[in-house]
Amino acid sequence: MSERRTFLTLMKKCEIIQEVDQKKITKTEITQRHGIPKTTLFTILKMREEIVIAVQKEGYNVKAKNFKVNEEAAVCVLPATASAEDPDDTLPVDASSQPGPFTEPQVDPSMEPKPGSTTAPLSAHLTLTQLCKEKTWQRLAPGMYEDYFSNEKNVSYDYMKIFLLYSVIIQRLPLKYRSVPPQKPRPDLEEFISKMQGYMTLALQQVNSEECDMGQVADIWHESDKKHIASWLRDLGFEEMVERCKLPLPPHKTLNHNKLSVGTSHVRFQMAHLGPELDRDTGGEPDFRVRGFTPDTWQRDLFDIVDKKQSALVVAPTSSGKTYASYYCMEQVLRESNDGIVVYVSPTKALVNQVHATIYARFKNKSMPAGMSAVGVFTREYRHNALECQILVTVPQCLELLLLSPRRHSWVSRLRYVILDEIHCLAGQSGGISWERCLLMIPCPFIALSATVGSPASFHAWLQSVQNFRREQDLLNGSSRSTCSYHVELVEHYNRHSDMTKYVYSEGNLKYVHPYAFVDDTVIKQNKGIPLHVSLSPSETLELYDIMRSVSKDDQTLDTLNPDTFFNSSIFLIRDSVKEKETKTVRKYEAKLRTLLEIWSHEQPQKFNEVHRHLNRDVHVPSENYSREALFKECVGLVKALHQQDMLPALIFSYDRTCVEKMFIKLTEFCEESYLKGEKETLTRLEKHMEKKKLEELENIPKDFHQNSLGLLDGHSGFRGIGVVDKDDIKLIELRLISENYTSTSLLVRGFRQGLGLHHGGRSAKVKSSVEMMFRLRILNVVIATGTLALGIHMPCRTVVLAGDSPHINALEFHQMSGRAGRRGFDKEGHVVFMGLGQRKVQTLLTDKFPVMIGNFPLSVATVLRLLLLVSRITSHGEQNEAATRDALSRQKYQGTPQEQQRSRLLNSVPSRSRPFQLLDDAARTCGFLDSRGSPQKLSDIITHLSYHEPGNLAFVFLFRSGALRRLCGSDGKGNLSRETELNLVLVLSYLFAVLQLHSSVKDKKFKNSRVKLPPLPDYITEVLQMYNTQVKFVFDNYFRSMAQQCIINLGEDNRLPLSNVTFGGHDCLEEPQGRKTACVLVSEKSLESVIMNNCKPRTICSLFAALSGHKDTDLYTETSIISNIRHQVFTDIKVIPLVNINIPLNGYAWDFYNHGIASAIRMDNQLKAGDDFDKLKDFNLMLKTITLSIEELEPTNPDDPVLKTFQKVSSTFNSLFNKAYLQQR
Repeated sequence: MSERRTFLTLMKKCEIIQEVDQKKITKTEITQRHGIPKTTLFTILKMREEIVIAVQKEGYNVKAKNFKVNEEAAVCVLPATASAEDPDDTLPVDASSQPGPFTEPQVDPSMEPKPGSTTAPLSAHLTLTQLCKEKTWQRLAPGMYEDYFSNEKNVSYDYMKIFLLYSVIIQRLPLKYRSVPPQKPRPDLEEFISKMQGYMTLALQQVNSEECDMGQVADIWHESDKKHIASWLRDLGFEEMVERCKLPLPPHKTLNHNKLSVGTSHVRFQMAHLGPELDRDTGGEPDFRVRGFTPDTWQRDLFDIVDKKQSALVVAPTSSGKTYASYYCMEQVLRESNDGIVVYVSPTKALVNQVHATIYARFKNKSMPAGMSAVGVFTREYRHNALECQILVTVPQCLELLLLSPRRHSWVSRLRYVILDEIHCLAGQSGGISWERCLLMIPCPFIALSATVGSPASFHAWLQSVQNFRREQDLLNGSSRSTCSYHVELVEHYNRHSDMTKYVYSEGNLKYVHPYAFVDDTVIKQNKGIPLHVSLSPSETLELYDIMRSVSKDDQTLDTLNPDTFFNSSIFLIRDSVKEKETKTVRKYEAKLRTLLEIWSHEQPQKFNEVHRHLNRDVHVPSENYSREALFKECVGLVKALHQQDMLPALIFSYDRTCVEKMFIKLTEFCEESYLKGEKETLTRLEKHMEKKKLEELENIPKDFHQNSLGLLDGHSGFRGIGVVDKDDIKLIELRLISENYTSTSLLVRGFRQGLGLHHGGRSAKVKSSVEMMFRLRILNVVIATGTLALGIHMPCRTVVLAGDSPHINALEFHQMSGRAGRRGFDKEGHVVFMGLGQRKVQTLLTDKFPVMIGNFPLSVATVLRLLLLVSRITSHGEQNEAATRDALSRQKYQGTPQEQQRSRLLNSVPSRSRPFQLLDDAARTCGFLDSRGSPQKLSDIITHLSYHEPGNLAFVFLFRSGALRRLCGSDGKGNLSRETELNLVLVLSYLFAVLQLHSSVKDKKFKNSRVKLPPLPDYITEVLQMYNTQVKFVFDNYFRSMAQQCIINLGEDNRLPLSNVTFGGHDCLEEPQGRKTACVLVSEKSLESVIMNNCKPRTICSLFAALSGHKDTDLYTETSIISNIRHQVFTDIKVIPLVNINIPLNGYAWDFYNHGIASAIRMDNQLKAGDDFDKLKDFNLMLKTITLSIEELEPTNPDDPVLKTFQKVSSTFNSLFNKAYLQQR
């Protein structure tokens, strides 16, 4: 009892008093931290009970027999397996439980489906890997693991590994080998588990005893068992393993004992066939701060960072457990008080919905004060408890809105942490600037999560520079925030939990591709070596060694890299390890081969080219991309091949929505025709059993369910998955589809019955969420999708297919999509299949670098106005008001781009930090958005509300202030609005807010319903917009001239190229060319060069190199410019200059839709892709509502004002047309 009391006291000190019996604390950890003796702190784990729980989660009912454990020594019971709420928490079911490459699916008759469930996995075997692998024992019995399994004197764990090795070998051997039985029959699964459990019980009794002698523990195995193991290994040809494990080897009893020999060493066999089963030392150890899983080393480091209230950039593969850090962060904030707020920022609304559901399920039971909620959500279309919660899930645009809202300053002051998921979206063209502004403005630590960050060190340095500047400003403002909270840690973890195997599907064949097949000398030169993200599995590493050896048979370095030599001290190979001292791992071996191959590429190119030729020998990648028709033709064969190779479930990605729809139709029709023609295969025993169970379930389902049923479980396709299904889940899904007007004959529902799903942005949220649910329930085995599923949505699968090329698919997108493959806890290997992509594209996706993320120009005119509005309209008073003002003013000073920081250093200009703000402030004043004192004018609210439409929002307010809109919206003498007035207003708004350049091929064509090409603007509107552009150019030209003049003073003439740094002589070159270390060109008086130079006028702002093409200081940029002609030291982002281009032909999709309201015409005539038309018209509709509401809120406002009435009429009409064309049909 004294020991028990001591234990509880220590738990109180660690603030983990609640639920003591469920905490994972090892004896070693307690001994080291608190100095208490190793006694009976932990009990024997109920091993059989845990196995039963894990298997039942998969839908089986396993009979619990012959599993007895000694509970007399129990002090506290170790935790049960984690809940299945999160995939990373579930107990892993090893991939070897699925059929190997040489076996057919088998069913264990002892494993019955649970009542009320529909189940049928491919294999029901609970393999020995589930019981014997190191991490499973460590997860289930951490205290036991530390003191027993890791003891160097103990060899009993080696015996368990041998059992595992033999089990997997038997599964992987060809049939001709498995047909020859071993000399002793193998014990069946139940008998073996029972015997092993008995050994473990006895061993743990000894370990928990104070008189424990580890030498005795090693001898608990019976001699007969040791002899059986030795005999089996000898029959397989692994005599060396028998000798090194010191197993008693009985004499041969037959003459054909070598018929089972695999003909290779145990090292090569493990690399070739046991790669997924090899041990991975991730450094996982129990941590008293978290429950439900054993965190790895990098995860514990992250917990330490959160405890210190610091920031972190976390770069780790998909499904590696990044979200656990966010959960721990949320728990810390919730425990601290009821006042603190943590914000979880997701890149898309779909991911917001999923994350919100997960977080709500996790924290819904937390007691909160009246009027408060634990979790809330805030998006552009939906908000719930957004300001009354402690955990807010939102998108970056909405967080930016809250940070810049004058009325939300008190809410912002309560922020404790911001979690930025998929932070690599900062580099995206759409929405990236919002991510950056949020990073610059959040007043608290943050955690940035991503699986795909190019050059994490440089991005981390930029994040640290942001926090350093924030600290300087906070100190000036008298902030009480601790200094250490500004520190940003970089946490990197690159080892995936599963290997990724690549294939190419072409001409009806699914061909394996070695990852290095696309790594040629060009790739190595571009990346200065083999890209680190191109990793190999153990079997691929062995294949690479064999090819290198065949190319260079006498290479001494390769002699040391012979697997049998390299791993000569290893009995069981280790895949990878976080311990630096562990040098004999397969990952380290791969790195040595990689280094040698890189040396060959530089020093012995003939050998390298020969290796590359061998790797490419069997690769059949099409030279060009497939057409749409070819993809439709191949999709059925692809899915059949995946089904035959046991590579389902699969996600098929294509960025062409039309292609996605047609592939779905093609597969659905194929499945239905195959069934109707009688081509369905004979039902297996398992399928018959499941049909019987399904009938029994249907008898118990209420009659009203049948009346509204869509028959989602009535399919007969072989592609259809059979998972753990609850009738309430199916009823919920069917009711959601019925509410969307789907019937049992709808194409989408027919596809669902065949196990096929469809997912893209053109489908409603209910349909997309139903597809996601059915895929996770394993009802659907194939889902065809656009990029909507690539970014963070939890839909893990076994195989990812890239079907067809698209400009949107780059290396970053590819790794986001391929990260879905390899379900943690289910698959040890993931598969990636390329279909319809040319060889260059495949090489680019596999070998290209991730984009390097650096800061952009963080300010805009709208941002300046929002900051000034924040200063002038803070709703709080007194000291808080002053603090808010100082904080808002400090935000304008930071220039986040490295280019800007470098320019400041070059120009030795300390005040230049505030120059961008001054520039944009001057632009706002010149255009009339600010008065002489810097106060925002009345119409500034419209600019801020439409900040994502810059520069259209600026030009609109300029038009409004000029009176041109009032002239446009004039009515007849009776106050009636003409149709022409409405169309003219939509025309102007289309030029400002619906800018989509028209392709030259359709400029002069005529169409049935749409005009397509946007008509020209009225002359008086054009004049006002040109005046706006002139004023903007005036302000920016003066700024660039000022900066260029300072460049001339500090840096001299612009005679150096920006990238190569090659210096040319300039004008002085003609006078004194001798002795100058420049690329000087000697010219004669009559040469062309002399004539050009004599006629050139001096340039101040324009780059001298751009001047060679005739550009002048008055020709720096235009509305259509992509880059400027300004000298490169003056950093210029043309996108920052808010010019409106009214001289290019535009697609008049919004104007056409207002004319006819026909959705199909927008897709056919205006050529907007399915789904894009919905998004663009929806955005235009929201813009109309925003402007109308802003005008209504102006004081004083005349309700009969013609401008207001015109906007109200246009907004109402457009909204009605949009709802009728899109929402009512859904």
